[in-house]
Amino acid sequence: MAFTFDQIFAADPANPENVAQDATVTIFAPGDTNQTPLDITSVDGTPLENPVQVNANGFGPAFTHATLDRVAWAGGGFTGYLTSYEGLKNVAVAALEGVQGVADDVAESAANAAAAAALVGAPADDAISAAVNGAGTQTRAAVDALVDTELAERGYTTTAAVTTELAMAGTDANNAVKAQINDTLTDTASPARQEVEKIANDVYASPFQRALKRWEAALRNQSATAATWVSLGSSTANGGTASATDFRWYSRLSALLTSRPVINLADATTKPTSGAQFYNGAIGGTQSSNYLTTATQAKIAALQPTLVTHMIGSNDWANSIPVDTYKTNLRTWVTAIKNDNPGVVQVLVHQQPRYDVTRPVPWSAFGAAMREIADEFGPEHVLFFDMARTFEAMGITSEDRWELIVTDNIHLNDDGNKILARALGNFLGLPSLEHLPVEMYRATTISGGTSTVVREFCSIVIPPRPYARSVKVDSSIFGGTDSLGSASAPSNYMIEAKDATLLPGPASLGVRLASIGTSARQTYSGTHLVQVKANSGARITVSYDPAGTTQYLTTFISFAAVNATVTPL
Repeated sequence: MAFTFDQIFAADPANPENVAQDATVTIFAPGDTNQTPLDITSVDGTPLENPVQVNANGFGPAFTHATLDRVAWAGGGFTGYLTSYEGLKNVAVAALEGVQGVADDVAESAANAAAAAALVGAPADDAISAAVNGAGTQTRAAVDALVDTELAERGYTTTAAVTTELAMAGTDANNAVKAQINDTLTDTASPARQEVEKIANDVYASPFQRALKRWEAALRNQSATAATWVSLGSSTANGGTASATDFRWYSRLSALLTSRPVINLADATTKPTSGAQFYNGAIGGTQSSNYLTTATQAKIAALQPTLVTHMIGSNDWANSIPVDTYKTNLRTWVTAIKNDNPGVVQVLVHQQPRYDVTRPVPWSAFGAAMREIADEFGPEHVLFFDMARTFEAMGITSEDRWELIVTDNIHLNDDGNKILARALGNFLGLPSLEHLPVEMYRATTISGGTSTVVREFCSIVIPPRPYARSVKVDSSIFGGTDSLGSASAPSNYMIEAKDATLLPGPASLGVRLASIGTSARQTYSGTHLVQVKANSGARITVSYDPAGTTQYLTTFISFAAVNATVTPL
């Protein structure tokens, strides 16, 4: 049966306002990491080119596929799935048409068989049931013929005629059944519609989707059970050379899942009973032979994680370890983890290339070995994610044109970690920090008086969040002072970030106006940035400071307007 899909709408599943404008969209089988274009046709049977061109609003043509009722798409920087609900409805209609006559027939036949049994000495109930209900038995054929004869003599429609009527397209009975089914399936609250969607999402899901559904289910049910992620590998898996822990790829993804801090796998003691938890077990400088040990394997077995990621192989390649040796080592650890925890989802991550050395064996050969191991176990248990392909798609082959790698030509910088977090998070179905709302804060005030000490007269309070943020402060200040006693009495205004745990950078905004003498006025406006660590808030303040000159009585009048725009890093 061919399956018809409604008009393509290529949009970010997490935010439909972001569409793939004027993009080419590839339609491929779910779980196909190569994204091989499928053969598709228009609804009238005309072959369609694949990839498909969508317009500025992300819309493309309706299409048909010969066998699949669910397909994946990718284009314009987004990915998603399309489901043929019309096709599923047709499957349900065909199933109903096939069983409708049988259900009525069996009920009538059972009654007649019971009566007949009483007349001939009543064979056993099981024998009667098998004879009547068995397709193609002589008893079933005789009962059907008897029932139809009796119905025909009394002027009623026979069961065979009813079955034919229901099965024949265009008849009143067929149209009535289809209308009833259509009404039921279009009602999103109906049990039938929900059951069809469950079949589409679960029974028809690819093994790849079923594997990720175990991860998604753990996240949904974390109020009752734990959703745990263990990351293994070498230095890139450990965050490379990010300038701060908050900028490492796993810290970014952990912040999307929980406010709990990342735990070093070596420090893990007991498995949490609920909530999400990320464990970092990556160790810099390791290879496939030693990135795991029997001790860490036992610790992973005790944690019974939902998800385990392996990002290993860069040092094997650089040290000329044979691909077959690498493959054997990796397979050993993947097997051990699966044996300890059969329900775990494991993801093998082929990281970005390194450019500090050259080797006769291409880096892609190690990625192929990873993919082969994933294929051996099957996508319901082990998945393969090609981060190197993401770098190639960005045009990074030998020259780091996006400046994502530090000068050692091996490790990711802050931006590189961000790209890795976004790509892997999207693969695992996690939202992106970029989709979180921008926070806006504003304060205005006018203040005045006499002071010989620092006096705060305007502030903005920014609450903590579980992820690192950039705070852009725009301020305008008018200050006027009269310093009695000397024209040289200094006075200043300050803009500061207080009560905050800041990422590397200035500890304070520390903006000071130039000293103002007797009967002076001065205005100031400017923009400044600070970066606040995860789980930290901040208080942006504007203060008047007579510079600690207590021998002068200083009178001031001030007006300040401060805006803070806060975005995830």
